Amino acid sequence: MALNDKEIKKFGSLFAKIKKDNIDYKEINNLKGQPEFSDCTNLLVEKFGSQIKNNDGKEKTRTAEIHLHEIIIEYKKEKLLGFSELKFSNLIARYNEYLQEGQNIHYFMCPIYNFESRIYEMQIDESTKIRKIAGWEKDTLYRYYDNYTPIKVQIPKIEYVMIISVGGEESERTAIAIEKRESMLNKFRICSRGDITFGGIYGYRRSENWNPTGKFDRIKYESPGMNSSNKYKLDKRKKEQFLNLMKKIGNRYPNNERYMDYFDKVIRRFASAMEKVNPNDKITDLVICIETLLVPGSGESSLRFQLHSALFLGNDDDSRRELMDVIEPFYNFRSGQVHSLEERRLHEKGKPTMKKEKAVIEIEDLTRKAILKMIFFSQENGYEDLEPKDLAKKIGEAVFDDSLKEKFAQIGKEILIN
Repeated sequence: MALNDKEIKKFGSLFAKIKKDNIDYKEINNLKGQPEFSDCTNLLVEKFGSQIKNNDGKEKTRTAEIHLHEIIIEYKKEKLLGFSELKFSNLIARYNEYLQEGQNIHYFMCPIYNFESRIYEMQIDESTKIRKIAGWEKDTLYRYYDNYTPIKVQIPKIEYVMIISVGGEESERTAIAIEKRESMLNKFRICSRGDITFGGIYGYRRSENWNPTGKFDRIKYESPGMNSSNKYKLDKRKKEQFLNLMKKIGNRYPNNERYMDYFDKVIRRFASAMEKVNPNDKITDLVICIETLLVPGSGESSLRFQLHSALFLGNDDDSRRELMDVIEPFYNFRSGQVHSLEERRLHEKGKPTMKKEKAVIEIEDLTRKAILKMIFFSQENGYEDLEPKDLAKKIGEAVFDDSLKEKFAQIGKEILIN
């Protein structure tokens, strides 16, 4: 709802009064006694009363006074010498947008650590976006943690935040936002390498786009020790490819009923493996992820694990033969850890024993590739209606079906983003 020229001039008179009398506009009580303030409050009720919460006339007026105070604060951020009707008109348009949509949606902010990109803002899905952190947001974090050095020293390295918008019942919004934060972090981790970590979660007092007083509430606090030199890097040129990956993942995780016990469990295990410090635990969990994806069921043999891994992850006969040898020591290591608490050597035929650091990177990349390829394969034309166990069976059929091998190889080319 736009204001006409006469209405805008009323607000101009209020700003002129504030400037002339040098009124401290940051305190609402300094404004309430001014006739110009009352005139503009009444105008807000007249123009936007149907959208302002509270049915009682007096309550609407009180709410309109608070909104008018916020409008003044927001406009003063422009630090203009005079009153600009165009700037003010644009400000009212943002306020109107907040009234129409923002009051029914709650916005949450989550700091992101170790994320490196030149993309200023990126819409991940209908309720989540990533953007650069605003200066006032970082300042508020400093104030919150001013007396807690382990957190305070992390804040300068925060470059991006995740914004989550949640509708529905107010009592459920925080839980939804927290779950969304966790599932989004899991999705990021299966798209690429890097120690990306999501911090605490904060609820805006108003909306992300209409928050003149610059306030948000702490819901989950920051944890110390979040920064890492191993950055999660997203090249601007690969933005569309990345968003396509996120969309494909979103079709299967976290809320797809058919695949809940398949992709959901595998992706959560993968994410938990990324949190572990002990390389033995990490390698074991990652091998179990591949096993669950490609050879589900009990009593599976090492040979079948090797064969399915090679068929599904290889791009040609040479790479499949190589993968048969590469994957064997990982499965053998996993068996030692699970069945006898024995630490077996990660020894590939004809090569020296792998160092743990290299082994973790190699099995992490193979697991990530297996998860992404299976997500894509489950959405291929002709395979989208298969149950998870039948998807895995198709891998075994590839022994006698070159078209399946070609399909697996083609999917591999679509998901390379590193």
